[in-house]
Amino acid sequence: MPNANALDWPALLGTREQAVKQGHLILPDAMSEALDVPRIRLQKMLRRGELFAIFVEGRPYIPSFLVADDSTRKRLWELCKILYPAPAEARLGWLHTARASTWSLRPVDCLCDAKRYDCVRFLAKAWASEWSRTIVSVYPGETLDRSETAAEPLYRAVLEIDPRINLWTRVIATVGANERWNGRAPVGRMMVSVSRLAPPDSRLFEAALILTPADAGHSLAIQSTAGESYLLPLPARTTAGNIPALIRYVAAHMRAGGRSGGMTLMDAADVLGIGLHEARGLVSASRLEQLDSRASGRRGIRVTVGSVRSLRLAESIYYRTGTLSQ
Repeated sequence: MPNANALDWPALLGTREQAVKQGHLILPDAMSEALDVPRIRLQKMLRRGELFAIFVEGRPYIPSFLVADDSTRKRLWELCKILYPAPAEARLGWLHTARASTWSLRPVDCLCDAKRYDCVRFLAKAWASEWSRTIVSVYPGETLDRSETAAEPLYRAVLEIDPRINLWTRVIATVGANERWNGRAPVGRMMVSVSRLAPPDSRLFEAALILTPADAGHSLAIQSTAGESYLLPLPARTTAGNIPALIRYVAAHMRAGGRSGGMTLMDAADVLGIGLHEARGLVSASRLEQLDSRASGRRGIRVTVGSVRSLRLAESIYYRTGTLSQ
């Protein structure tokens, strides 16, 4: 295997075909053989970011220096995982051109020393974070067919965050970070748009939801790009006018699977304004419909969104008229 660490990799990227001929960029099968790992494991390493591929004429080639030696291999692959948010070419360039402060060494030259490696890991995290910014925006009155509208948002939050984290987990983490909101509440329908920004100016649309207050503000009508539409009851402490709290609540609901994931018993109790023990009693009495925990793949009691809303409406009618709705 050529001494790839001594090469000018940024310059080699300008002559990729030559790099392939010289063995500095190798096909996945050759890398699998060099590492003595099966191809299926190599694909997992690529997905995790331990390895990365550079495309030449539409075919993926892996830089040969990623084979490394036994003493530095683990650290090199861990460093590559940290750099994952950036494009492969940018990762390759950083590893061979960036300079670790104090020693003025390239990252690939700092792998043998624990102190230097810790410093490089810190620099890698800072550099990688700049390649992925999650943007959460709220637009009043928009529809899903305007999910990439150029209109000025009513609310926007931006956070540098690893794109491999679950989408809705990133949304929850982003709300409250670098916020721009004048405190004005939307009137009627609003669109929540989630996108990811990578330098220099690449913007990837990731998700959008239409939220419309319903039941006098006690529920939200949710419409997704997947065509799903349903009513989500809100806890008393969450109002449609508090945009950050509303987005966090909806994002947590979507992270749990949306309507198909139902609601935890604690969330249902919050919506109904009752204790957890009383909520369990409602499940036992079949007034709250329980989801099949095996089907949902989640632990603990979860109940359907529809049954929570229906029960709250029935209780509301009872308190107004003295008649319990069936």
